[in-house]
Order: sequence, then C-alpha cells, then structure tokens
Amino acid sequence: MRKLVCLFILLALAGCMDYPRMNKVVDTWKGAHFSELIASWGIPELILDNQQGGNIYVWSSVISPESTSQVAPARSSSPKYGTFWFWTDSDGIIYKWSWRAW
Repeated sequence: MRKLVCLFILLALAGCMDYPRMNKVVDTWKGAHFSELIASWGIPELILDNQQGGNIYVWSSVISPESTSQVAPARSSSPKYGTFWFWTDSDGIIYKWSWRAW
C-alpha cells in the first residue's frame, strides 16, 4: 500500500507532458479489449479495481525516440520514463487512458 501511495504522489509531482504523437498512439487502444494491450505490452505492473465493474491497468516504462515499440514521444532527445493507465469497463474494453512522463 505504501508503494502505491508513493507512486501516485510521485506521478502527481511529475506533471503531464503533452506529446501529440504519444496521445494519438495511446488513443488507438480505446475500444480494444485489455487482453490485446497485455499481448502487446506485457503484464501490467499494477491492476486496480475501478469500483465500476472494470479495472485500471498500469504500466511504467522507458519512452524514447529510439524505441521500436508504439510508446515513443515525438522530438525527445533523451530517454524518459512514463506511466500509462488504461481504464476498462466490465467487459474488459478500454474506454479511457492517461499517461505521464517523468
């Protein structure tokens, strides 16, 4: 529980970076089943109950321009770390997302 609280405090202090390309990439997951995201990104670091019958899946990773994955911000000169959240409904369909670089 303490790790979770620390993670959320750190993320709140990190602020949100706006990369239009990243937003477009992450937005492509809306409407997809969470199992497709897990097949692409691997097992999430954290799964939370969203109190509405679904879950929130959380990943933290390095995001860099050299990345061959879908997660790469535009015009960044050095690697950064990012945390990604995906909300699912009771059927496992992604309906909302959020990300922050830190």
